[in-house]
Amino acid sequence: MKLILCLCLIWVAAFNVSSAQSAATNFNKIVPLVHLQESVERVYVRLDSLKQVRSGSSISNVFDRDIDFGFNQVRIKLVLNDVFFAVDIIHNKNKICVYDIRALNYDGQTLSETHFKKVGIDSALINSYLESRNGFYKSHKDLKALLADIEYNESYAMYCGDASPETQEGKYIDKLVRGKNTKILINMLQSISCETQAYGITGFKMLLKQGYQLDNLTPKLIAHIEKRNSPVLTCQGCLDQLLTRLYGER
Repeated sequence: MKLILCLCLIWVAAFNVSSAQSAATNFNKIVPLVHLQESVERVYVRLDSLKQVRSGSSISNVFDRDIDFGFNQVRIKLVLNDVFFAVDIIHNKNKICVYDIRALNYDGQTLSETHFKKVGIDSALINSYLESRNGFYKSHKDLKALLADIEYNESYAMYCGDASPETQEGKYIDKLVRGKNTKILINMLQSISCETQAYGITGFKMLLKQGYQLDNLTPKLIAHIEKRNSPVLTCQGCLDQLLTRLYGER
């Protein structure tokens, strides 16, 4: 029995080393392909060519969505030799302003902030975006907060799964509403993540049903987000990461 356990541990260790080596090799190939391109289309083409020469590989353009003031967020997911990668890009009229490349584990988390994450920035363009956006949303987003928001990888769902139980996020919104914690809900509306914004809107609408009086800023932000109606990753039943416009099709 001990021998079997030892063999299993050795196999797991060897598998982890092999996976890490594969992740490092492919990550180092992805970075220059993204870094050297000026347009989103060229990035996708180059990454697709990389996928075609590796087994157990695929590529998908998850979304290209409006995040205000002429700027869009693109997310590309790539699998190379069974290792997952995410490339998030902010672009303005197809010109890349920010790219954020990460190797992911099976839970969608970055394998290592030090070794498996690379960020590129056009400071002039992205600072202009943040200045315009902070002025409208009355927020204080900086580059670090922007990166955290665009990396957010959860679906919007108050209920999801077999028999549609309430999600952890749904329970959190319920808790905020019970405590009338509008500060956190406002922070959600100010997020660059469209999924986080959707949770904030849900929370405020629950408060409105209870007769809560909103300040002047909140209805303005809600109306803007709903009118923009960017597609959001959702969970419906047992199907996760579905792209949906929550406020009516355009």
